[in-house]
Amino acid sequence: MHQPDGKNSIIIVGGANKCCWPETLSDEDQEIVRNARIVLLQSEIPDSVNIQVAKLSQAVVKCHKMGVKQVLVKLGANGFALFVEGEESIKQPAISAAAVLDTTGAGDTFTSSFAVALVEGKS
Repeated sequence: MHQPDGKNSIIIVGGANKCCWPETLSDEDQEIVRNARIVLLQSEIPDSVNIQVAKLSQAVVKCHKMGVKQVLVKLGANGFALFVEGEESIKQPAISAAAVLDTTGAGDTFTSSFAVALVEGKS
C-alpha cells in the first residue's frame, strides 16, 4: 500500500516473526544453507516494534555458528548493519533523498544488489 509521502505500508501477520529458525529446518535443509553462497531471509517488522539488540546479536551469532560469514541486517529508514565474522560490525545510516516518490521494493533492490556484488566477489 502506498502512502502520500512515498513510503509503502506492509501488512503484518501477527506471530509470523516468532520462529525458531534454524531448529525447524531438517538436517538436509541446514546442509543446503551451510553450502549456499547467498541466503536471503526476510522478516517484515514495523518501525514501531522495538527490536532488542540482544536478540539481534543472538541471531547473528547463530548464523555465524552455522558457517555464515556475513550477516546483513536492514534497518529500514535507519540504514543497515553488516556483521562479518571476526570483524567489527559496519553500520551505515540511510542516505536521504531530496524527494521520495515510492519506497516499494527499495529494500529488496538493496538486498539483491548486495547479494549479487558478494557473489561477484566485490568488497
